Amino acid sequence: MILIDALEILEKHQSWRRGDDSVQGNPTEIGMALDIVLVAAGKYKGMYAAICQTLDANRNLADGENCTLLALKVALRESGTPWSGDI
Repeated sequence: MILIDALEILEKHQSWRRGDDSVQGNPTEIGMALDIVLVAAGKYKGMYAAICQTLDANRNLADGENCTLLALKVALRESGTPWSGDI
């Protein structure tokens, strides 16, 4: 199972939990999906830390909206976890 599949399974499960008309998913499959998403979340946490470290170390390249590191700043904003220097 890949991350996209895991997310789909968990989205369907969440809809079922909230009362839609679907059938409950396979508990083993849901557990596997959770494991995959948790691994991905752990990797995201590491990437977030590395991106923040890069922005902190290169603060002069991360100022304003026309900066060298804008793509990293935007990616963090869109992820819902903005860089502290961007708040």
